[in-house]
Amino acid sequence: MTIDEAMKLAENTLSAYNWTFLPSILKYAPSQRGQFQVSMLILNIRYQFDLDYAKNMNSPSMKNASYEAYNNEEKAFKVYLICELNKGLMKLDSYYRNSLILPLFGLKNRVEELSFSFLPQDYYSGHPVESCSRSDNRDLLLYRDDYMCRATGRYDLELGVMAFDGVAGDSRYWLVIDAHAHDHLVSADYLQAAHVIPYSLNNFDKTKPEEYQVIWKTLQEFSGFNLSTLKGKLINDDSNMLMLCPTAHKMHDDLRLSFSPVPSQFNRFKVNIFGELAGWFGLVKDETTTLEVKDNKSTVDKGINSNYLAIHHAICVILEKSGIYGELKKERKIEYIEMEKEYIYGN
Repeated sequence: MTIDEAMKLAENTLSAYNWTFLPSILKYAPSQRGQFQVSMLILNIRYQFDLDYAKNMNSPSMKNASYEAYNNEEKAFKVYLICELNKGLMKLDSYYRNSLILPLFGLKNRVEELSFSFLPQDYYSGHPVESCSRSDNRDLLLYRDDYMCRATGRYDLELGVMAFDGVAGDSRYWLVIDAHAHDHLVSADYLQAAHVIPYSLNNFDKTKPEEYQVIWKTLQEFSGFNLSTLKGKLINDDSNMLMLCPTAHKMHDDLRLSFSPVPSQFNRFKVNIFGELAGWFGLVKDETTTLEVKDNKSTVDKGINSNYLAIHHAICVILEKSGIYGELKKERKIEYIEMEKEYIYGN
């Protein structure tokens, strides 16, 4: 079965339901392979019930039934199968919400496994994970990203320190600053190193890796990319980080800001703002920026991995198109309040 055929059949299966989230997962998965793998999960759920239907309608009792009895049984069994198919697809919908979206949104206590019979027993255990803490190479990242927030164009305050200390540095920074030396149009901030794929996905108790195996397996199957390059401390690699000002960093972590490639312009990316903040947040000129993208043929390149950017952007788009962002934000707020109570009162 081709990717297009799988996609079409999966879309037809979902078209009977007035849902927005699962169809968005299917439509906006960041690669063709990811779309195919989401499609096959949907089709395998459907295939289970197609087999049950064929088995029931071809049973000896049905073959010997009268025309009227056969039609009545067929109608009743179709209603039953539609209900069961609905339950199966709702499980998949819940799975992507709790094991893909919510962990990237900061909530990892609702992770659930898929338990369909067509999945192998080692579906999750065959995907090992490694725990680590956060780290970054801020100096290298500042230099690579031109001491600039890649979303807003704000320069890092380190440039002011360099100027005060008489460090000439790279002339490309000073051309902009010198042009506005007396009108204070240059906006500066203390830039932060932001992870594209959250480092929190590798921040767990080493004795309890099970739910993180589920998270990473779900993320890899959805994306269609090989994410072994993010295992353990590698999640802190420069290829998974970029420099942002604090506000842009918060929006990026909240899945309200993303970067998507500008067609036919190498290393040029559009800065996307989602939801109620769109149009209000000050961005770089033309809302596009240059990102040093990693060359997969090079082992020394310190550029950003474009696959990671694609995954992050896809999640932002899914939340926007499905309309569930506000709902998940409320859930996260409630969860954080409960966690704070537990920390304060020790219950």
